[in-house]
Amino acid sequence: MRAGLLTNRMTLQSPSTSQATDGQVIAGWTDVAVVYGDIRYLSGLEGVRANAISSVANCSIRVRFMAVNAKQRLAHVDGRVFNILATLPDLKRREYVDLVCEEVT
Repeated sequence: MRAGLLTNRMTLQSPSTSQATDGQVIAGWTDVAVVYGDIRYLSGLEGVRANAISSVANCSIRVRFMAVNAKQRLAHVDGRVFNILATLPDLKRREYVDLVCEEVT
């Protein structure tokens, strides 16, 4: 896989929980790895949810072959967050994984 196509720096994150001093469980995200990928937007829509404008963009992100699952997410360096919906690995040559993602703003 040509590295020149992987121009977007992102952090792969996994869901995690911690416990506050009062015993309450706090959900959060833990950084797993820094990856570079190629983001290709497929479609998008915009609407109103709870009296606020919300947009959803569906995209495909190609990263080098690695273990990724649909519970994780990608955080772009510019603040965008991509929820991973499905993983499509290249099992034949093991060069890349296409991640079906959704960016919600």
